[in-house]
Formats: sequence, structure tokens, C-alpha cells
Amino acid sequence: MAFIDSLKDPALLAVISATAGFLGKSAVDFFLSQQKEIVSLRLKTKAEHIASQLSEFYWPIYLRLSKDDIIWQQLLNKKDVKDSLLQKVSAEIIRKLVIPNHNEIVSIIERSIHLAQPDEQLKSMLLKYIKHVAIYEAISTTGEEMLFPSWLKEDWPESLLPEIERRTMVLQTEYDDLLGGMRASSIGSLKKTSFWRIRKR
Repeated sequence: MAFIDSLKDPALLAVISATAGFLGKSAVDFFLSQQKEIVSLRLKTKAEHIASQLSEFYWPIYLRLSKDDIIWQQLLNKKDVKDSLLQKVSAEIIRKLVIPNHNEIVSIIERSIHLAQPDEQLKSMLLKYIKHVAIYEAISTTGEEMLFPSWLKEDWPESLLPEIERRTMVLQTEYDDLLGGMRASSIGSLKKTSFWRIRKR
């Protein structure tokens, strides 16, 4: 009875209420802090994955395909030209620039395809590209550098470069947005921490 009566003491009730409120707020703050850390970790993990996709697959392939496209459009897209000197120069370009560039792209695909996580559309394009390169390289071993795979009905995958470009830009935008969100979150946490320190003083 004495204990129950003591609970009726307004001062004691105020202490109990304040303590309960403090503990409740602390528990909520702890929970929110944990949730925020989980979200931050997920964002960081996702950003790191996209960074790997961009740096080890999409950007290297995009830049090398663009290089191929420039060489083809400016120097090699002249099938009807009979000039022997031009053919000799083109054959040298193919041997020293085009085929090594093709082989490097194939190496990147083989090494980092797991990062790209390609859907069926992209997978089909990449396989078509690899097949085209294999035929191109086989032809070059015969000494007939100016015989193109397309003449053997193995066409160049025209849609590969624009598709790789599209996916690269989409991922780059997503990566930039994630970094922006993470920076904003860090600044917000810093401001909140500083605010509470000022209040405690």
C-alpha cells in the first residue's frame, strides 16, 4: 500500500513520466538512426555496384565502340574505292587498330559480363558482336584484310553502339543522383549533430 500511495506523489509521477518520455524518445531515436544507417549502407552498396558497371564494362566498351565507329566512318567506309594505296593503308589500319580494338572489347565482355547483368536484348547484341569479331579475325589471318564479315552475310550489329551509349548514360545519371543523395544525407546528419551539440551546451 505504501508503494502504491507513493505513486500518487505528483513529484514522483513527474520523474517517472519524464524518465519514460526520455527512454521512449531514446528508443525511437536509436531505431531511426539504425534505419538511416541501413538505408545509407544500401545506397553506398548500390553506388559502388554501378561504379563498377560503369568503370569496368560500359564506359570502356562505349569509348572503344565509338573509336571503331569513327575509324569506319572516316577511313574504311569506302568499299568501292579501287585505289591500291588507300587499300594498303586501310589494311594496315585494320591490322593495327581495328582488330586489336575489337579484341579488347571482347576481352572486356568476357571479363566483366557479370557486372553488366545484360537482358536478352543486350546479350543477343553482344553475342552477335563477338561472332562478327571472330569472323573478322579469321579473315585477317588469310591476308585478305579488305574482305569484311558483312560480305559473308555476317553483318555488323549496328544497334550495339547506340544501345551501349543509352545504358551508359542512364547508369551514369543514376550514379550521379545516388552520390548527390548521399552527400545531402551526410550534410543533413552533420547539421543535426551540430544542432544537438549546441543545445546541450
